[in-house]
Amino acid sequence: MLLESVTPVIISKNSENTIKRCLESLKNFKHIIVYDNGSTDGTISICRSFNNVILVEGDFFGFGPTKNLAADKAPTDWVLSLDSDEELHQSTLDELSTWHLNEATSVGLILRENWFCGKKITTNGWGNDFIVRLYNKKSHKFTDSQVHEKVETNKNTKTIKLKGKLIHNAIFDIKQTLDKAQLYS
Repeated sequence: MLLESVTPVIISKNSENTIKRCLESLKNFKHIIVYDNGSTDGTISICRSFNNVILVEGDFFGFGPTKNLAADKAPTDWVLSLDSDEELHQSTLDELSTWHLNEATSVGLILRENWFCGKKITTNGWGNDFIVRLYNKKSHKFTDSQVHEKVETNKNTKTIKLKGKLIHNAIFDIKQTLDKAQLYS
């Protein structure tokens, strides 16, 4: 799959501490959609510094609905969904550069490594998980869940594991832990 056939899509709000690394990991893509819902920090300025970023500003309707709205803005049918605190590892980029995916009913599972305050989490069930992040928006979308959204699949969905990974910088300091707890409660 050529990188021109895939558009990374990210939703963000006040992500200045993580979004630059996220966008740098996606620099080889022709277009990146960043759907920002009200940042008051430096997020918008960082996004505008990348020539391949299409910045869309709008409201937040919950994670699932907002990710679907953002995906609708992608100029391609194939969407690579990332969170603003995730980075696409070079191994995933290498695989996507040569991957041929012709079936719109296929989805790509990507290994997500979770990190806490700069350290990889490997215990307590919150270490490595495979999640659907590559999909064709004509045949798949995120659930309407307000939190803990996921790409909907069905019995006709062909699931393919990619060899690469995502680096999820879940928590970089204790203040962020408290902020996330408040957001999700």
